[in-house]
Amino acid sequence: MKKIAIVCCALMLTLSLLPVRAEIQRQSILQIREENQSEWRETYTTDRGDTVEIETPVTVPQVDTLPVVSVVRHQQLSDEFYETYRGDRYYVIPKEHNTSHLFVLRDDYDFHIPDGLNPPYTDFKRTYFYPDSLHVYGGQPIDWNAYAEGNEYTAGEAYAYLMEKYQSILNTYGIKDEDYDFKPNCMITLTLYYKNRKIADHYGYEFEGRQVHRGIPIAGNIGRTFVNYLNRTYWNWEGIYENWVTMGFSRPDSFSFSACLWEETGVVKEDIAVLPFEAIRPQLETLIKEDKIKEIYGVELAYLAYFTPARDAKQGMVLVPTWVVHCDYRFKPGDQPRGDEDVFHNSTYQLLAFNAQTGAFYDPLDTSRGRSDCPEIQD
Repeated sequence: MKKIAIVCCALMLTLSLLPVRAEIQRQSILQIREENQSEWRETYTTDRGDTVEIETPVTVPQVDTLPVVSVVRHQQLSDEFYETYRGDRYYVIPKEHNTSHLFVLRDDYDFHIPDGLNPPYTDFKRTYFYPDSLHVYGGQPIDWNAYAEGNEYTAGEAYAYLMEKYQSILNTYGIKDEDYDFKPNCMITLTLYYKNRKIADHYGYEFEGRQVHRGIPIAGNIGRTFVNYLNRTYWNWEGIYENWVTMGFSRPDSFSFSACLWEETGVVKEDIAVLPFEAIRPQLETLIKEDKIKEIYGVELAYLAYFTPARDAKQGMVLVPTWVVHCDYRFKPGDQPRGDEDVFHNSTYQLLAFNAQTGAFYDPLDTSRGRSDCPEIQD
């Protein structure tokens, strides 16, 4: 008995001398910015014996605070806009029919589908390019000095023209400067084909991006993480209202815009502390080893939109800073990507979300009613 007691005491003493891993605490965004690892590089072996190499940036917004804000769909442009841009030259959705877009405008756009040529008989041939900061999303990096085939304007010139036009329209017709900050996700060069015959004489540019609010990119709606074939859910069923800006350019007198933006209506919390990425990473490593994540295209601390108790996006949502992971995700062994060469439209692309304050993982297979509700905001 005495020996047992001595052994127990020795064991307890040994354990007390072992280093104890401290629980990772929430930090201010200033601390996160200072200490954040800008890139995640690691090689893993899955439970099936496959090798997964992770090489992805970890992006945090360059801001001083992380506010939680309530938002609604942005008010439409003033009546003057619709008066100015109506006529044979322009195409614009009438205000009374426009229930979701801030505005849609097309100025004699070269790549509209001609009369009588309707899908699936026509097809846009697309090539995807990405800004340097988002190179991990796949495709080729943007060369802003390059020319699309047959176009006399470079990608940079086209983008500068579109941004100047976009800002001018919004400033003229009632939108504040801070409401239209825009971050391009990708650039696409495209032209129109009919039965494999090119029916436009040159390629144009299309820029797809998202709204940046208070310096923080809006990555979308939390409902996106629950849209998958196993849940048998669809975007509309999740009540998803996305924010985006799409700009098309063929030449200066042939362009297009489509915009859906959020407008801030109030502040829920002026600033919140969040967990650093290191607190989230172990959960991702587990998913990798379980052979669910095949590739990670990007990790970012960004806004996601969550439902209010009314659960109606038309009545408003709440933007909450969230750790967002864009990845190739397999729900079942053997799942293979299908669809567009753009990773965002592949069948295995998945947006994963982690509560930035608690680290909780939003399981894409969660079917509970409150899964898209705004989380409790910690002090």
